[in-house]
Amino acid sequence: MPRISGKTSGLRIYFHRWPQYSRGRRAYRRESSLTRTRGRGGGYIAQLWGWRGALLVQCPLTVIAIVMVAWKLHVPSTSTQLSGDQSNWAKFKRIDFPGMASLGTAVFLFLLILEIGGDIGWTSPLLIGLMITTLCSGAAFGITEKYWAAEPIFPLRLLTHLDVVTEYVILFIQTAIQTSIMFIIPTYFQVTQNVSIAKAGAFLIPSIAGNTVGGLVTGAWIKKRGKYKLPIVISSVVSIIGFASLLLLWNGSDNLWQTLLVFPSGLATGIAHSAAFIALSASVDESEIAIAGSGLYLSANIGAVIGLSASTALYQGKLQSGMYEALKDIEGGKKIAKKALSNIKFVQGLQGRIRDLVVDVYIASFHRAFWFCLIIAGIALMVGITIREHALRG
Repeated sequence: MPRISGKTSGLRIYFHRWPQYSRGRRAYRRESSLTRTRGRGGGYIAQLWGWRGALLVQCPLTVIAIVMVAWKLHVPSTSTQLSGDQSNWAKFKRIDFPGMASLGTAVFLFLLILEIGGDIGWTSPLLIGLMITTLCSGAAFGITEKYWAAEPIFPLRLLTHLDVVTEYVILFIQTAIQTSIMFIIPTYFQVTQNVSIAKAGAFLIPSIAGNTVGGLVTGAWIKKRGKYKLPIVISSVVSIIGFASLLLLWNGSDNLWQTLLVFPSGLATGIAHSAAFIALSASVDESEIAIAGSGLYLSANIGAVIGLSASTALYQGKLQSGMYEALKDIEGGKKIAKKALSNIKFVQGLQGRIRDLVVDVYIASFHRAFWFCLIIAGIALMVGITIREHALRG
């Protein structure tokens, strides 16, 4: 939620600062300079300090960013800003606090359900209670925005705009795909190549590089051509080709060149993010770009959680059932299966036929997640074809 809030605030400033044609390219220059190092750097930090350290190390960086923004950023006045004769209290009363609270509650509880549902059981009383509360919060948000708020935090009419919805769906799917592959890649190489967490993180680099290249090239192409539909369609095609290649070729081989097969997934995500960003700004009124953009980032963040939850559930389901089945005829098979399911280091220490059986089950589980990504990439392609192209402003 803080990440969504931060990007929402940033968007409101961002759209006042740069012309439309350059937004996609500038956005990815900004993002890619950071994401290039996150994969491998995160792996080293997690190995040295654990997952808590990987989270806590972000706190001082966030504080530094806040101080720098407060110190250096100066937003120019525009005709859409409130006039200076209004009191602070009058400005304060314009804020849609009920909408903020109901939307924040609904999104938080929805993500919490996805996070804990597989652990406590989907029919547990706690989860059912959370689902009911989520639905009530969502309904309260809809009623507030439609009938109560003078200046809604998110105008519901945007969700009746076909172009806005299709762009949200595209980014939702592509982010779900990218999040899934970022989870799978390190685990795949830990199991098949016996590498450490830090080294496994290095195998994310081709995907991150693809993301960077896709965003920058797409921004430059759109600036030159003034068209954005073709890149959106191409992003889905690239995803389909990438996951088809992974299904065919990722079978436990240690060929170094096969690590490059994750490049297309990152490339597709970079293309989609950059093109969808520009497509959205061309599809809505200038006064609604910032709030529509915040919805775009919200769809991406929800896509990340849903994509990770779905791919993990498919992967874990196949892994658990397949592991016990593969080792049922091995002496002590149940004990081995239990350890192999819970400890990657145990898998790395296995030898001979048992290791082959265990690794084969892991690979089959990875492939199930790949199939999920391939299918939703196909859905993204069908959605992308329906996008209507508008002339770019600026």
